[in-house]
Amino acid sequence: MAVPKGAIIGGSVILLVAIVAAVGVIVTHKGPSTSNDSASHGELRAGSKSVEAICQATDYQDVCVSSLSKSANGTTDPRELVKLSFEVASDHIREAFAQSEVLSKAAADPRTKEALETCRELMTYAIDDIKTSFDQLGGFDMTNYAKAVDELKLWLSAAATYQETCLDGFENTTGDAAGGMRRALNASMALTDNALAIVGQLGTLLGKLKLPDVFARRLLSDVEVNDFPSWVGAERRRLLSLPPSMIQPDVVVAQDGSGDFSTINAALAVAPIKSAKSFVVYVKNGVYKEKVIVFRNMTNIILVGDGATTTKITGSLNFIDGVGTFKTATFGNPHG
Repeated sequence: MAVPKGAIIGGSVILLVAIVAAVGVIVTHKGPSTSNDSASHGELRAGSKSVEAICQATDYQDVCVSSLSKSANGTTDPRELVKLSFEVASDHIREAFAQSEVLSKAAADPRTKEALETCRELMTYAIDDIKTSFDQLGGFDMTNYAKAVDELKLWLSAAATYQETCLDGFENTTGDAAGGMRRALNASMALTDNALAIVGQLGTLLGKLKLPDVFARRLLSDVEVNDFPSWVGAERRRLLSLPPSMIQPDVVVAQDGSGDFSTINAALAVAPIKSAKSFVVYVKNGVYKEKVIVFRNMTNIILVGDGATTTKITGSLNFIDGVGTFKTATFGNPHG
């Protein structure tokens, strides 16, 4: 059975907290202290050391230390500091989001307006992906930490990519909107990069902690099975291994009226939201001229056709016709 992504991310954050806790304790207790230090001064000093510890692995250490120190209020709780590092990144993305709205109102060039609208959408995704890391904090198999770390890096990389893609959308635009957006995203991109750097150092930190061998072993579920990656569950591996003629679809799409729907979008409209079970759409032969809309909450959708040369889907969208590159995908969300 596939492990829910939320549980994996939550577990990886627990692991991250445990590691940072160990590092924080080591660094905090290294500093000298005097009997004349007041309690409040000692707490602030300890908090400062904890912030420095968590920022040690980052690429933008000054940004990391200054941003966390402003909001940490002297806390030495590594769990709160890790959480705060994500919240600070999200807050800066929200500030960039607000700036994009201001720039959009002032933009006269249609391409610039579209680029700014795309930025707002992408920044919403970035915030969602960072927030997901803390939505679930339960049930984590510590013997499978490597997979959890990889998953967390994937989420953070996606958040970073969304911000870069935002800036890519300003190609061939006029005015200073691109420069304004880059300035607005500078801090959030640095903070997201910092979070990714912390996760990237987990292997080194785990080595320093000298965890028992049980934490290092790879489970069978981590290994690719029959050329499928580990995150593809047994049910989906079985479905994907079958020839199309043996797959029992949930709905059938056919242009000749022999199916349940004549368009793929109509079929996807009846798909269950956030389902843990696969929803199979069989698309019969034909050329489907539509941009297929796949919402972010449409999970475990499987499309099966009659072959690459017989079942074709084309949205016919391109940059030359005035459509931003982000929105030219034949398969995408409502705006991208």
